[in-house]
This record gives sequence, C-alpha cells and structure tokens, in this order.
Amino acid sequence: MFRVPVDGFAAFRRGFHLFPTGVRGVTDAGLKPRPIRTAAVLGGGLMGSGIATALALAGVDVLLKEVNQQFLD
Repeated sequence: MFRVPVDGFAAFRRGFHLFPTGVRGVTDAGLKPRPIRTAAVLGGGLMGSGIATALALAGVDVLLKEVNQQFLD
C-alpha cells in the first residue's frame, strides 16, 4: 500500500469534478442494457477467482484464463 501526499490528493480530488463526462448533446435515455451471457476473466488469483465466482453464481458462463497452474488447482 502507498500513501499519497495530502496536498496532492486534495488537488486530485478537486480536479476530478472539474471535467464533465460524456459528450454534449448525446444522451443514453433510450439505451437498454443487453444481458451478459458470457464473460472472460484474466487471472485466477484472489481477485480474479472472486470475480469468476460472482459471475458464475449470477448465472453467467465464465471463461477463466490463467497461466499459473497453482491457481487452477
């Protein structure tokens, strides 16, 4: 874990809200989300396995890519 200097973090926090997101004139009011049927997770370590498990429990087919055999056992 690392610590960010207080003055640097405060500047970052202030600057974060200065830039609007999205494109002017474009809205997503008419968009509808598509269901997720299949997802790929890269890495089966602590975080990747947790994400893969959550997706599988939600009924999503999961493809897991791992290069280290110990995380697959």
